Amino acid sequence: MTRPSLLVTVTGMLAAASWALVACATSAEPDLPGARRNNPGLEVPADPYPAFPYASAAQRRAFKSYLYCSGRLGVHMDGPYADSEGKGVLLRIQPGSDEPSASARAAVMRRCPQGVVAFAITPGSSASADAFKHALRSFAGCMRTHGVTGFPVPRFGTGDPYNTLTWPVNWDDPTFAAAARHCIEPLRELVMAG
Repeated sequence: MTRPSLLVTVTGMLAAASWALVACATSAEPDLPGARRNNPGLEVPADPYPAFPYASAAQRRAFKSYLYCSGRLGVHMDGPYADSEGKGVLLRIQPGSDEPSASARAAVMRRCPQGVVAFAITPGSSASADAFKHALRSFAGCMRTHGVTGFPVPRFGTGDPYNTLTWPVNWDDPTFAAAARHCIEPLRELVMAG
């Protein structure tokens, strides 16, 4: 039994994966709420992944913009969802959509830097708080040198910098996305380190 393909983005790379999600039960057990019985003894949860708990408004905007950007390129995704351990993030191809071609996935990686930003500002990395702050500040400085004048420097409150991040990024500005493609490396390195 195979679940629909899920796209897991790590370091800005989309990787298609399939999961077999089954829970053992005896055929004498009653149906569980929220589950589908496909075969006696096997149950697949109707919704095995909960909604993703955003750490900041900046993270929510980056994921929303990433899904919009990928959809414009023909790769329609749902999510984000929390992984089963609550330490990662999953995106899946929208049910009923065709599996994207390699060229479509490559176009998303080239043209949608929001994904790298979204994953870089997702808690769970083994990177230190200082490395996280430095990567975001480097990205912001690069954006200003690539013509996005007045690009905001990320601000962090006390406590976990992922959860206290304040960064009003305007993903609707096409100039911003174009510059971000040139400046994404510090964030990509942060994701790789985690």
